[in-house]
Amino acid sequence: MEKRILTGKTSKINPEDRDRIRGQRMKERIEFEKERTGGYELIFPSEDPEQNLLYQSFVTKANELWDDFTTGKGKKPGETVPQNNPKAKQSNNLMR
Repeated sequence: MEKRILTGKTSKINPEDRDRIRGQRMKERIEFEKERTGGYELIFPSEDPEQNLLYQSFVTKANELWDDFTTGKGKKPGETVPQNNPKAKQSNNLMR
């Protein structure tokens, strides 16, 4: 009988099982963090939707600032260079 050669390919998990596994791991993570809070109070995510929106705005702004800091304040993907920017005009002249 011929033996099959292992190709390293793995079978994909169907979406329902993936969501179930993700939910189970999230519960385990929350329990782990609750046991190790060290006396601190969990503020995010909150049970209050308004507080969650406020905290989410902080997280979003922090991510934007981090992106600006690490990639520079230059052109981001999908953005166009403003025409009144003198540096942009210089770089356009150099390309010609």
